[in-house]
Amino acid sequence: MSGTSKSSGILSKRLRFLFMGVALLIGGVGVWLGFSGETRLVCERSQAQCLLEKKGALGSEEVVVGLDEIEGARLVEVDRPDFQGPPNFRAVLDVEEGSKNLSQAHDRDQDKHQEVVDRVNEFLADSSQEQLELHDDGGMILRFMPALFLALGLLFLVGAWRG
Repeated sequence: MSGTSKSSGILSKRLRFLFMGVALLIGGVGVWLGFSGETRLVCERSQAQCLLEKKGALGSEEVVVGLDEIEGARLVEVDRPDFQGPPNFRAVLDVEEGSKNLSQAHDRDQDKHQEVVDRVNEFLADSSQEQLELHDDGGMILRFMPALFLALGLLFLVGAWRG
């Protein structure tokens, strides 16, 4: 093998590693921006209202809803027509203007989302409960995925640098 073709093969390998590293880093940042965050619901019976907070890397939103405007909570199966696997679920709060998501993300953990629905509906039905506070940060997978993308991206960049 000549020196030129050997060095061109090494350069080609470095470029592939560099491209994959950059792509994975960009993907990790994209996943973090798009999916990181938390959803919090705090209901105070003495104030006759609930505060729904959604915080994420791209901004935050706060919605105040009167207890008399809340129709209840329910479990929703997320429609994914292009996906053939098991269904995903999300908890939603039904209010007069429509539905508000109570979960940071949808996933297969039906029991987790059903527990949120049950807690909201129990609070609405039981006037002796003074306060309800729920918090969802998306779980381990939403914290793990960006870190995985970033770590793999860095490994590919190190591989490109080392040759």
